[in-house]
Amino acid sequence: MKNNDLEKVDNKKEKIDVNKNIETKVVLERRKPSVFLSVILILIGAVLTALMFLIFFGDRIVNEKNQEVQEENLANDENTEVKEVVKEVRKLNLNVDGDFITLLYGKLTTFNTFLPLVYNTDKTTFDSLSDNNKLLYTLNNSKRTKINLSQISSKLDNKMSYTEQEIARYYAEKIEIKNASKKYKSIYGEDKEIPLIDADNGMGYVYEYVPEDNCFYGHSYMGGGGSSFTYKTNITKCESNEEGTEVYIYEDFIAMNQTKTSSEGNLWTVYSDSSQSNIVKDDVLETYSNGNSLLENMSKDEFLNKYLESDGVNYKHTFKLDDSGNYYWYSTEVNK
Repeated sequence: MKNNDLEKVDNKKEKIDVNKNIETKVVLERRKPSVFLSVILILIGAVLTALMFLIFFGDRIVNEKNQEVQEENLANDENTEVKEVVKEVRKLNLNVDGDFITLLYGKLTTFNTFLPLVYNTDKTTFDSLSDNNKLLYTLNNSKRTKINLSQISSKLDNKMSYTEQEIARYYAEKIEIKNASKKYKSIYGEDKEIPLIDADNGMGYVYEYVPEDNCFYGHSYMGGGGSSFTYKTNITKCESNEEGTEVYIYEDFIAMNQTKTSSEGNLWTVYSDSSQSNIVKDDVLETYSNGNSLLENMSKDEFLNKYLESDGVNYKHTFKLDDSGNYYWYSTEVNK
């Protein structure tokens, strides 16, 4: 073989060896891990781990967080309520003759000026009183407007036995349902609804509810009567609970009624309750001097004051604070 041919073979071999090294290098570089791919794999692994954590522990974390938020809100609400109550307590004037106690005392239900209904041997509450008596007391203390009876007589049917001449000169009292309802809730609580019925005092006066006008019309009727029942009270003290959500009025009570007659005169019975079931003194003779009625040689007022001090029963009136910020009558019971 010639020298030229040998050189060509050697050159070809070198070229082949060079290419082989290049190919090997390329293969080795392709198998080297990519930094970008590694980062992606790490991120995917982190996401999968987070998902698994949330699946196993997510609900628990959310519930615990919600509970923490609820407890925090409740604590804030309670703090707010406490602050409001404390603020209210500071404003309470428990002076027996103060405006606040006078306002509360006016919410004690009475049937009429003669017979109070709450001074009983058993505890008296909202449910103890009839709808008629609760409504009657409410309407007696509600805002009203005067209206000629002839304008509404055709809408009234309760004991309307007047002649046309009497209707022409008599008046009625109109009480809007919104005013009556507001007063009812003030006396008995924000959650109470006023009954839409007629209310009769049994002594010649009735309030008729007229759906057509959505109001009450009060008017007198032929008949009725009076009562000899009379009573005396004296507030002894006023208190509130620590939170200021309840107020207590303590009051002595005594009453009497003419129950018999004799050849010597009328006889009275003294009671320590308005239901006239607990007798303190019986058959007190009524005498007269210079036209004045005397019981045991005392005027009725002097007589009641005497027995109020010696035999009167102390009652406890409880008033509670409702959600609207109003103190309503809750109960009356003997203070034991």
